[in-house]
Amino acid sequence: IVIKPLGRHLQQCKGYAGATIMGDGRIALILDVSNLARMAHLTSIDGSDRAAEVAKAAEDAINAKKDKQSLLIFQSSRTEHFAVPLNQVERIEKIKRSDIEDLGGKRVMKYRGGSLSLICVDDVAMVESLADDENLLVIVFNISKRPVGLLAIGPIDALEVTADIDDTTLSQPGIMGSIIIDDHTTMLVNVFEMVQSLFPQWFEEQEKFDFDQIEDAGPAPTILIAEDSKFFRNQVKGYMTEVGYNVIEAEDGLEGWNKLEEHSDEITLLVTDIEMPNMNGFELTQRIRSDERYSSLPIIALTTLASAEDVAKGKSVGVNEYHIKLDKERLMVSVHDYIKRQH
Repeated sequence: IVIKPLGRHLQQCKGYAGATIMGDGRIALILDVSNLARMAHLTSIDGSDRAAEVAKAAEDAINAKKDKQSLLIFQSSRTEHFAVPLNQVERIEKIKRSDIEDLGGKRVMKYRGGSLSLICVDDVAMVESLADDENLLVIVFNISKRPVGLLAIGPIDALEVTADIDDTTLSQPGIMGSIIIDDHTTMLVNVFEMVQSLFPQWFEEQEKFDFDQIEDAGPAPTILIAEDSKFFRNQVKGYMTEVGYNVIEAEDGLEGWNKLEEHSDEITLLVTDIEMPNMNGFELTQRIRSDERYSSLPIIALTTLASAEDVAKGKSVGVNEYHIKLDKERLMVSVHDYIKRQH
């Protein structure tokens, strides 16, 4: 099973470790036995020195102010490790190699009454071929409103890691960067890019900024991106420029404010990180909302793991929407919607 985080409305229920999708499609909550024991005062950790250490470690993690990213870890060959953002995974299927059919030069398998297109990391990236195992995994995604399966082998794991991603060393088509996990160099797979390369026809109806549809539209809209991580900033910038928007970048909230002041007549929308040095996303939003010139500027906050408290705080200072980092399709639907309203 894949353990997925609970929705924001259930995150305060500490008795649950998460949720999963069962084989018949039903949602099942997963009990957190350790937390249940603590809640019932049935564990020696309460009131002990170890409890103080755990609390201090949790506090230090919060104070570190670093993005955390939930990743699904898997392998394709026996020697290379890969990961995808967990929030993008729809489900995982166990299959036999004999379940795979080669039709019209494409790999497919029967899936829920239809056919599921199958891809491998090595279809696009220069990595080792899929292991010649009889037992395989299919990690299912929903890309451009279509299901697609990424072939893999185990073991698999779901981890929450500090998003300290190297976007240069191993970056290539299909691989957006790498990260060290448990002493293994783990490549972060760009499933959207892989699908776009292998099935370009799926994206022929992809929405772009169409000058012809908007009378007197003038130049393409300009979007301000405030993000201290070069990796995430480049990812979001790529999403925007790919569909025709202009982008202005800022490495923190303070620079974001200065760029907004400098280009106030051009900027149509702000996409901001929350945790940033000098001025965080909450402070930047609050400053913008306190200036009547920018009272109607749409603000989208990007985060890796947003707590219910963070979302509530963001809404209270004027954030319009929250989106999970690297969730390209949902973010771009919102961006297009706000841009249309502005024009």
